[in-house]
Amino acid sequence: MNIYTKVGLGLVVGILGYYAFNTYQSNASAPSYQNQVQRVEDIERQDPLKFLKVSGNYNENFWGNKYKINCTIENLATVAQYKDVTIRITYFTKTNSVLAT
Repeated sequence: MNIYTKVGLGLVVGILGYYAFNTYQSNASAPSYQNQVQRVEDIERQDPLKFLKVSGNYNENFWGNKYKINCTIENLATVAQYKDVTIRITYFTKTNSVLAT
């Protein structure tokens, strides 16, 4: 081999080594996809009220002694799933005082 072949070969090996080292470093320091998803899920589970959209209405029955409540709860969280949701209904008087919950 002549000197130019050795220099060229050394240059190629050096470039490949540099590229491999940088690729390893960036993969080692970057958080994995699973870790990122886990972090998002933790955030969503800490405060579910930020990610649940509630809408509803109510109607009186014919005799006016009972109410029928229709409610929809929509999950806006990207990862977290919520189950066994508890709904609290507060009854107010005409003067906006809490009668019962």
